[in-house]
Amino acid sequence: MWRSMQYIQNGEMFLKQIKEGLKLYFDIETTNVFAGSFQTRKDGVITRGTRLRIKRLASLIKFYNEIGFEDPLKQNKLKVIINKRIMGQSRTGQ
Repeated sequence: MWRSMQYIQNGEMFLKQIKEGLKLYFDIETTNVFAGSFQTRKDGVITRGTRLRIKRLASLIKFYNEIGFEDPLKQNKLKVIINKRIMGQSRTGQ
């Protein structure tokens, strides 16, 4: 999520709430919220990316099955990512 510098703190708080909700209601493991690089928009406003990632394959599968995306393209992309991880684990014997 990209936010202008004046809203970074609000964006971080929002993602922390999402992290807590994912764990509490769905038992989905995520990383801590972390800040990315800075960018300057065309209008000169400096923005910074803030991110949250889902940690484990089991959590990705839960997200896919229980929450998912309304956009079919995003939901399909998530399915492809899950299938690649499953195939990677079967090759390594995990």
